[in-house]
Amino acid sequence: MTGHWSMPAIIPEAFQSAKYMMKSESSLIAINSTIPKRTLVDVNEGLKGGNDTDELHSESNKTIDILWFNKPVWINLEYANHVLRTQCAYSNCHMTNKATNLQRFDGIVYCLTSPLMSEPPITKEERNPDQVWVYFGLESPINNNRFSYRHEKWRNTMNWSMTYEYDADIFFPYGMLQSRSKAMSKDYNALFRRKTKIAAWFVSNCGAPSGRDEYVSELERYGLEVDMFGRCHDDVFHERNELTQNVNDNYKFYLSFENSLCKDYITEKFFRYYNLNVVLVVRGGGDYDGLLPNGTFINSAHFETAKQLAEYLVKVGSSEKLYTSYLKRKDMFIAKELFTMPTSYCSLCHKLNHVDDYRKSYVDHVTKIHDNTCWSPSDIPITRTTYWTLIAVVIIFITCIFTVIFVKRNQIHSYFTQCVQRWS
Repeated sequence: MTGHWSMPAIIPEAFQSAKYMMKSESSLIAINSTIPKRTLVDVNEGLKGGNDTDELHSESNKTIDILWFNKPVWINLEYANHVLRTQCAYSNCHMTNKATNLQRFDGIVYCLTSPLMSEPPITKEERNPDQVWVYFGLESPINNNRFSYRHEKWRNTMNWSMTYEYDADIFFPYGMLQSRSKAMSKDYNALFRRKTKIAAWFVSNCGAPSGRDEYVSELERYGLEVDMFGRCHDDVFHERNELTQNVNDNYKFYLSFENSLCKDYITEKFFRYYNLNVVLVVRGGGDYDGLLPNGTFINSAHFETAKQLAEYLVKVGSSEKLYTSYLKRKDMFIAKELFTMPTSYCSLCHKLNHVDDYRKSYVDHVTKIHDNTCWSPSDIPITRTTYWTLIAVVIIFITCIFTVIFVKRNQIHSYFTQCVQRWS
């Protein structure tokens, strides 16, 4: 079992090929477990009209009670319950975070990125056999520093997953694209001519595991002009709306680079800026090409080196025809962020109304989350600074090992000395 008491392992291979990696199913026992083929376009799982069969049973008399055991602060239960009453195929579900009489709930959601006990609140024997336990989390595995859910006592307790992963039982993406009913009316040529700057990047999480800081430095090295905003660079507070307007008006590209290269991890960094009049340049662990409309963004994974990407961006940014073709294509869709998406709550309600059809159990949810899910970039050359940093880390690690051995040795020697003195 990997990932139980250590940070998730990093896979030393290029993310261009690693993004197609799928986790082993050895940690999963499932009955009738069919995961639909998903994209991030027009997601409608569990919504009214999304399934004809659901419409026939939307007025179920049984109330389905759902408990958020350790709800993160940003989950708005008032909004969630409004969605469950008005937008879902089933309107008989209700969510709460008041954990009283756990046995009475049809489903309990445990957030793995919020404080949690090192053992379940009730044993498997005390649980209702039809009660579903759902693990929830939107952080990438490498950024989740919680350890309680990795304890052996949580093993073989979870039934469903509710995450951004595309094979999750309850799909909870950071956002989606929705097809527009009619084309946008814009003067795209005027937009191109108005823009005088090349690329913008907002970043306040410095030194991210994805190596995005080094990658941007490589882009600049090969002639791409990048203006960077946020704590990691100019260290000046910028009002977000003002910055966004600046990018919308003056820049041709926005760098949507994730902080970690992990399977299926596409965050608000894509959806938050999609609706601007810019072309997004993406870099992350998600299968952008398979999940999002081609021609609406530029994928760094298509380029073997930062040099090749920089040259292509300069080419696109210099061509009115090529650049506006991206804008026209992306304007066929509008982005919605997770705070305005009802599908995840509706999907959970739908499945709780059909527990027997989706009955399953994760024997080892920790391995499923952490095993072979994140990797390090292989397209960034090791700089002299990086080289010496690695050497320093190795030296510190070896020093710590020898310190522990020395301390333990002295403790053992002291113990035997005391024993000898006691018996002499």
